[in-house]
Amino acid sequence: MVDDAYNRWDADIRTGKTSILIAPDNDTVAMLNERAQADRVGSGAVDAEATVDLSDGLHAGRGDTILARRNDRHLLDDTGDFIRNGTLITITGEPNPDGSITGIRQDNGVQINLGASYLAESVELGYATTAHRSQGITVDTGHTLVSEGRLTRELFYVSMTRGKAGNHAYISEPDPRDHHGVAPILSAGLAANPRRHTLHRRCRTHRPRGPRGTTQPGQLPVPPARRA
Repeated sequence: MVDDAYNRWDADIRTGKTSILIAPDNDTVAMLNERAQADRVGSGAVDAEATVDLSDGLHAGRGDTILARRNDRHLLDDTGDFIRNGTLITITGEPNPDGSITGIRQDNGVQINLGASYLAESVELGYATTAHRSQGITVDTGHTLVSEGRLTRELFYVSMTRGKAGNHAYISEPDPRDHHGVAPILSAGLAANPRRHTLHRRCRTHRPRGPRGTTQPGQLPVPPARRA
């Protein structure tokens, strides 16, 4: 399911959409971020020669997408709006001599400058993140990886409401020979949800239907998030 989520996320990015991958753990997030960055370096979309240090131990250069992780009312974009937790930014040029970068906010298309200390303390690569850290992110589409017992009802809701145009869940079964569908997996992770019967009914409705079905194996479509 990781490859399915990544490929669909990549397809969205290539068509000009903003999108985020949401993974159940930090190791998967790091793997997806490194994979996305490497693919973009290979295509020439990202410059890996001149980079800045980020708080997740990774590096970012021109063309990379980064994710702000802390509100800072002293860091303002060109309209005077401050940087917020969950803001995705595309770096538009080489790092400045002082280690700062200039980028474009993906939420409003406005330019912003981030200093070296903020980058090193409060910014991560922004191709993938965890459900918990996805709070505050708004994109066109979200792609969430779901593993058994790794996601609470609250975090599932958070991850499945990041996309304005579409949100998709990719269910990872512990044993590929298990044909019981996605409902038991969600049940294990969402046991605290008092409305879990609703989730189960939705899972049954959208479970794989065989060669003639239109639902992708292991994928749970979810209606787009409502606009505020």
